[in-house]
Amino acid sequence: MATYDEWNKAIAEYFVSGLPSGATVYLSVDEAALMDIGARFEQSEDDSVNWVEDFTEAVRSKCVIGDTVYLPRGSGYQPDQIPRCVAFLAAMVLAAHHMIGEETKDETILQTNFFTRLRQVLGLSDEEGGRPDGLHQTGIEENLWQIWNRWLIGNGWLHSAEHGQTTYSRYINYPLSQALLREADQEVLERLFRQQVNSGQLSRVCDTDTIGFWVRNQQFGSRHLRDLIQESDFRRYEAVTDAVFEVYTSIDWDQEFDATSGKRRIGQRRMTAHLYRVEDGVMGDVKYYVYPRQPRQYWSGLLEVVHNGTVHDLRQDRQGWFLPLELPVSPAGGISYEVRGHQRVKELVLPERKFWVLVPDPEDERSGIFAGWESPKLGENFLLLCRKEYSEQMEMFRQEDLINWDHDFPVDDEWVEYRGCMIISPSWDGIIPQHQDLYDALKPRIAATISLKGGIRVPNQGGWLEGYPPEVTIIAFDDSVNLKFLDTSSPDKPIMHQLINTNKPISIPSLTPGVYLFEVYSLGKLAARRVLRILQWDALECRQPKQPFPVDVGKFTLQGAIINVIKTEGQEGE
Repeated sequence: MATYDEWNKAIAEYFVSGLPSGATVYLSVDEAALMDIGARFEQSEDDSVNWVEDFTEAVRSKCVIGDTVYLPRGSGYQPDQIPRCVAFLAAMVLAAHHMIGEETKDETILQTNFFTRLRQVLGLSDEEGGRPDGLHQTGIEENLWQIWNRWLIGNGWLHSAEHGQTTYSRYINYPLSQALLREADQEVLERLFRQQVNSGQLSRVCDTDTIGFWVRNQQFGSRHLRDLIQESDFRRYEAVTDAVFEVYTSIDWDQEFDATSGKRRIGQRRMTAHLYRVEDGVMGDVKYYVYPRQPRQYWSGLLEVVHNGTVHDLRQDRQGWFLPLELPVSPAGGISYEVRGHQRVKELVLPERKFWVLVPDPEDERSGIFAGWESPKLGENFLLLCRKEYSEQMEMFRQEDLINWDHDFPVDDEWVEYRGCMIISPSWDGIIPQHQDLYDALKPRIAATISLKGGIRVPNQGGWLEGYPPEVTIIAFDDSVNLKFLDTSSPDKPIMHQLINTNKPISIPSLTPGVYLFEVYSLGKLAARRVLRILQWDALECRQPKQPFPVDVGKFTLQGAIINVIKTEGQEGE
């Protein structure tokens, strides 16, 4: 049996591993996640261990005596230590997953149902119902959620657990907000994906956006699944899309679906890649490379990609990404590679696509490198690489003053790049698109962007050096928004909380080393959040330079600071 502390550490690492800095974290604990986490304790495929029972026994042994709940001690906030409350919070989310199928809008019934499920998870009698002994003080557990949220922000991620807006939902909304897809929802989605792939309506090598846009046009019988798929909150929208895509990537297409087998879905069978665009600064040639994303819940270990008998090691680039493979590819994608070194992931897929939305490197925008690190932000340039069949649609978007670009550049007979693109209007409703997929990809889903430019940014450490902070601009279509700016070490005392003008730099006080949080509100709703880390000079980490892509210049190869003579037959390079 794993101990409470072992589960606590493993759960926290599981839900943040493979996530890039600035990503929103959901503690979406269900049976499948617990089975996956438990299997890692022994790094085996042993199905004889019931890891769900092992987890609940560990929590009960630590937090339950008789019929009384004792919140885990030593759960204070320290940015460099995982809070000891994570496993207990995970038990609360597991209870939320168990009752999420009880579709009711009556908040008193919802609260009763939640604590009934929590009692079951903790092994308590449910005769009395309601809050168990030890949790009778309403909201006593809220501090644990706040500690978890502070730890996430302190390490560069964004939290998703929040209190509800009514008396009855205020505290149970924390665990309910973390529960995404139920097991029954996963089964419905898998059946649907298999049907569509078998009928040729979907490919086996789709990407996240394609699956997300497609599934939102489907009709589901479950109200919970319908509401989840149509989520309008920009933060939860991405989390739901990722959860749906994880179902898709976990499907073994060579095996028939068997809902009666009782075998839980564990992990993802395939990892996906994006395009990594490099432009030759001398010759102007453009090449696209395979840029692998780290698997969700990835733990360190050597992964290898096999291509035409050659083995390529996957090496860390930044949080959430491996270094690009020196495998030039066509933008059309639809390519798969064998993966070795991971128990669950068997292949790497460059999805089949008709267009790619690429943004400049957020850690070095002057590098000239573009990839799919994130969605384009308001007021920021991006590059659209698409098939020429979309040209008429792009011209229509420009005529409607929805988007503009600097110039277009034909890549070949089939593909064209639109360079210096920028979304210039929020008024996309009422447009009848010729290509719905491109319309969905470009239509802005956010009301504001927090732009951090300039200063001295520290690559791979997600922050700026003390004394050289970035210039802060809130970019939005509205003329003004409410800005809340706080030091996460004192979240109850905001540094700023005022109405500001948008689209021009704002003044912020001199900042000492620490972690800060921007929140922008538009029409009373949260429109954007962003973490700002200020680093001490002695916090700088010395890193070995990454291997650059070579550039051929005449008979020489320029590679970083190394110039090699290109070898020809009968000659030796120096």
